[in-house]
Amino acid sequence: MAFSRISHKGRGEVRIYESTHDLSTNLAEYIAEISEASVKERGVFCVALSGGSLISMMSKLRDTPYSRTVDWARWHIFWTDERLVSKSHSDSNYKLAKDVLFSKIPVYPSYIHSINVTVSAEEAANRYEYAIRQLVRKGTVGASRISDCPKFDLILLGMGPDGHVASLFPLHRALNEKNEWVTFLTDSPDPPSQRITFTLPIAKVDAFTLPRNPRESYGSVLFFFGGSLDALLTCAIPEWLRTGIVNLQWKQLQLFGKLLLSAVYLCTFIQVIERIHQHLPEQRIIHIHSDDKL
Repeated sequence: MAFSRISHKGRGEVRIYESTHDLSTNLAEYIAEISEASVKERGVFCVALSGGSLISMMSKLRDTPYSRTVDWARWHIFWTDERLVSKSHSDSNYKLAKDVLFSKIPVYPSYIHSINVTVSAEEAANRYEYAIRQLVRKGTVGASRISDCPKFDLILLGMGPDGHVASLFPLHRALNEKNEWVTFLTDSPDPPSQRITFTLPIAKVDAFTLPRNPRESYGSVLFFFGGSLDALLTCAIPEWLRTGIVNLQWKQLQLFGKLLLSAVYLCTFIQVIERIHQHLPEQRIIHIHSDDKL
């Protein structure tokens, strides 16, 4: 399987794949390994998913050997975020995961912990956090040793072309939530406007898939990161700098980012990697798709 690997100071590992096929194959293997280890250690496997292309990349879990070797009866499935739409709506993250994966594997329906979308966004967030807190209290979901936050066995996130993960968008006030585990949006930059999302304290990422947009490719750095300028800016620009220029338009940030990334690439690319590790301190592996060889 063709991929490049970068490890740094024991903080994690970055894998860059030449095709979505290679990425999805390795991702299925990675998920199966974490599942097996979690079941052996705790008796359950708690995984939180987002939506988008990530779900389709998990489709290989339906095939052999995983369809027969994974202990599906021990899986508890959660969502990092959801759009406040019907579960039968095409925008529903629940529907996407069900259609692609969970309707085709023997997961217990009672272990699929979906978000209630029949109430207001605020009420949905409160109810979902309460449900997770109860599962932490029972020991189904693990607990962090350094905070009161839940510690899922695996959280899988994609990154949008504007740099958002889950439903946490660049410069949105939801990023400032420090106390709640789950929050809500009524003004999402991307439709639909009402969403429910994990907050940063519990959105500790174990696997990332970054999109590739050829129209936003500016040299080798962005080929490495799958071509998403905004996604890279979100990780590369220090928080104090993003806060200091909050009044600038995002397109102005993009222009600034092109100059910044050129300097970063010429000086030391590893600083960008370090910034990602600092921003997501508990991650294990970042999976990146690039159509271009390094």
